[in-house]
Amino acid sequence: DPPGRDTDAGRSAALRLFPPPARRFAMRMLLSVLFTSGFLIAAAYGLRTALHVALYARRARGRATEAPPAPTRPVAVTVQLPLYNEPAVAARAIDAACRLRWPHGALEVQILDDSTDETAAIVDRSAAAWQARGVDVVVLRRAGRAGFKGGALAAGTAAARGEALAVFDADFVPPPDFLERTVPHLVAPGVAAVQARWAHLNAGASWLTRAQALALDGYFVVEQAARAAAGLALNFNGSAGVWSRAAIDDAGGWRGDTLTEDVDLSYRAQLRGGRIVFLSDAEAPAELPGSLLAFKRQQRRWARGTLECARLLLPAVACAPWSPGKRLHAAASLTNHVVAPLLLVLLAATPLLLHWRPEFHPLLAALTLVSFALPGQVALGQRALHADWRRRLVDYPALVVLLAGMAVNGAVAAWQAARGRAGAFERTPKAGDGPTAAVATRGDRRQALAECAAAAWATATLAGALATGAWG
Repeated sequence: DPPGRDTDAGRSAALRLFPPPARRFAMRMLLSVLFTSGFLIAAAYGLRTALHVALYARRARGRATEAPPAPTRPVAVTVQLPLYNEPAVAARAIDAACRLRWPHGALEVQILDDSTDETAAIVDRSAAAWQARGVDVVVLRRAGRAGFKGGALAAGTAAARGEALAVFDADFVPPPDFLERTVPHLVAPGVAAVQARWAHLNAGASWLTRAQALALDGYFVVEQAARAAAGLALNFNGSAGVWSRAAIDDAGGWRGDTLTEDVDLSYRAQLRGGRIVFLSDAEAPAELPGSLLAFKRQQRRWARGTLECARLLLPAVACAPWSPGKRLHAAASLTNHVVAPLLLVLLAATPLLLHWRPEFHPLLAALTLVSFALPGQVALGQRALHADWRRRLVDYPALVVLLAGMAVNGAVAAWQAARGRAGAFERTPKAGDGPTAAVATRGDRRQALAECAAAAWATATLAGALATGAWG
C-alpha cells in the first residue's frame, strides 16, 4: 500500500467516530464542567471571607474583649525569642523583651539562638548587658537546627521556668505593657493561648509594605476577631502571643514536622478542648518584608506549612466533637491555599474558551459577588484602626496586583506540600537598621521565569479575548 494510507484510514475512522459536531459538544461540555467546578470551588473559599465579614459586622465590630480579674498571684512568665542569623534585629528584639513590665522574679527571657553567623556575638553582648541590670536572661543554643523554629521552642519550653510562655519573632518590638495586657486572659479556665494583633514598624516604607499592611490589618481586625466571636477555630500566628505551658504539654508540645509549627500547635490544642483568645486592642509591631523576594519566601513558607498541617490534622478535625459548621470552617482554613494551583489550571485552559465558546449557567455570574468580600474585609480593618482609613484604601489596587501575582508562588507551595518531603525553613530577611538582604536562589529564579510566563500567557489571552469579542 502507498505510504500514509493507514494513517489516512485511521483519521477517517476517527472522524466517523467523533465527527466535528460531537467533538465540539465534547469540548464545550468538558470546558463547562472544568470552569464551573473551578469557579464553585474558588467561590466556596471566597464565601469563607464573606462569612468573616458578616460575623465581624454582626458580633465582633466595636466589641472589646472583657478584661478578666487580675491574677491573685504573679504568674511566672518566660519570654521566648527564637533567633536564626538575625544580626540586624537581634539586639532590638532582646532589648524589647527585657523592657517588658512584669513583677521582678516572675519574668525570664529565653534567647533560643540557632545562629551560625555574627548574631551569636550580638546575642551574648546584649544578654550580658541585661543580666548586669538584674534581668533574668538565658541564652540556649542547640547543636543543630532539628525541627527549625518548632524544635527551638520545644527545647526552650523544656528548660523554661514559666507557666506562661510568650513568643516573639526577631522582627517584633512588643510594647512594655504587652504582658500586662495579655497574661491575665491566659489564667481564665480553658484558655490555651492569647494572640495579640500585629502592628507594623515600616508600613509606609513602600507600596509593597502598604499593601501587606492592608491585608494583615484586615486579617487580624476582621477575620481573627470574627472567628473568636463565633467560637470558630483560631490560629496562633507564631508571634506576639502567650501560651499556657500546661496547654502546650497537653497538646503534645511543639513539633517541627511542618513549616508552620504555630498552626499545628493551635489546632492540636483546640482539638484537646483548649481555647485561643484574640485581643484586637493589644498589639505588637513588627517589620514587614521590604522586598518582593522576601515576601514571596514568607508567603510560600506559610502556604506550604498550612497545607502540611492540613494533611496531618484533617482526619482529627473531621472527627472532632465540634459542630459541623466549625469542622467545615476549620477544614477550609487549613486548605485555603489550594486555590492557587486551581487558578493556574483555569488560566492555562482559558484560551480554549476563546475557540470553543462553551455555555455557562447564568447564575454562575452571581458568584462574582463573592469577590467583594476581600475589599470589604480590608476596608473594615482600616476603618477600625485609622481615622484616615479612606486615604489608606488608595493602596488597595496594589494589594490586588500583589495577590494575583502570588498564584505561581502558592502553586509551588502546594506542590511542595503534596510531595510530602521535609522542607527547609527559609527565614524571612529583615531590614532592621540596615538593607534587606534577600539573595535569589536558583529555585527563586526558576519561579520568576514561571511567573513571567504566566503573566505573558494571561496578557496574550486577554488580548485574544478583546480581539475576538469573547470577553463578555
